[in-house]
Amino acid sequence: MADQINDLLSRLSGKELHVPDLLTLLGDWQTDINPHLDQLRQRVRPMLEASVINNPEKISKVIDYDFALLACLICPNAGWEEIQSFAVFLIWIFVWDDDLDLAEPSIAGTKSEAAAYCRKSAESAQMSLGLSPPEGNIEVKMRSPFPIMDLFDKFASSLVNGTDQVHRQRLFAEIEFYISEVVIEHARQHDRALPNVDEYLQMRMGTSGMLVFLAFSDYMNKMRLPEWIMQADEMTILKNETTKLAMFVNDIYSLQKEIMSGAPQNIVPILLNTSSTTTLAECMDELTTMICDSVQNFEKALCNLDATTREDRTLHNDLHVYADNCRTLVTGLIEWSKKTTRYSLGQYEVRGGGLKIPL
Repeated sequence: MADQINDLLSRLSGKELHVPDLLTLLGDWQTDINPHLDQLRQRVRPMLEASVINNPEKISKVIDYDFALLACLICPNAGWEEIQSFAVFLIWIFVWDDDLDLAEPSIAGTKSEAAAYCRKSAESAQMSLGLSPPEGNIEVKMRSPFPIMDLFDKFASSLVNGTDQVHRQRLFAEIEFYISEVVIEHARQHDRALPNVDEYLQMRMGTSGMLVFLAFSDYMNKMRLPEWIMQADEMTILKNETTKLAMFVNDIYSLQKEIMSGAPQNIVPILLNTSSTTTLAECMDELTTMICDSVQNFEKALCNLDATTREDRTLHNDLHVYADNCRTLVTGLIEWSKKTTRYSLGQYEVRGGGLKIPL
């Protein structure tokens, strides 16, 4: 399998990825930005310096990546308290996942240590959300050995104060799914194993973390969608297609970074390895089709939900607020990815909004 990965890396290295303007593939999906951006940026540094992140290099990296901008692009209509909570969530999920990806010796030097890190983090998150702990682990929150979970605790406290238990249970179910798929992803990275396309998409539905956000998006917009809406088949389609779109965006823009790391857990090399595509151009053509299909599936599901809720004006309006936030999750990720130092893509932009990214 290592030879297969090395072969893929050699096939990609030195090539140039031609990326169209992804916003044009989304139809009339809009971009917007929260008016609290400057205020939030000023809040991030002291928040980090007062947090459990005591590594100056890591703090500097988090600030450079400008998660305040990402939060404000994804949630343009959130209030001040909510956008602060979301920024804390983004920083937590980035640092928590980054520590695992980098295989920090104290938490993830081996597969078993990584699995324990994930399990104990999930238990700590459950406690932070004010939910019943696993049987026999009443004191697990006090015993959590991972300081980064204190940052999740700060995010969770706003949810405890602003949502009901059913809502938080829905959120925790997505956190459990996210963490369980991260365990699988980390094990594959450790073993240098490549999944097929279906296995990869299943894993990334969890590890992207998008479903976690979509479980509390209604809270961010100061509303409460009923559970029958949140559990409807059409709503599942909205959430899944939004997640796939965000995952495709992230994978396209992060390909250069992942090739440099020697760990291509990315849809592009997966397609190159297991589908009929043989060139980067064919991969991008296939991905473009997948993006357009996801947009169509999203709009069709929304149209069906629209008809179901039309008699209830408040619910109808709330549904469209939620759908718009699904859209800005994708458009915001595109805008942020092109501006942040995380990928430094600005230097590769070409006329028309596309990119030519050297690999």
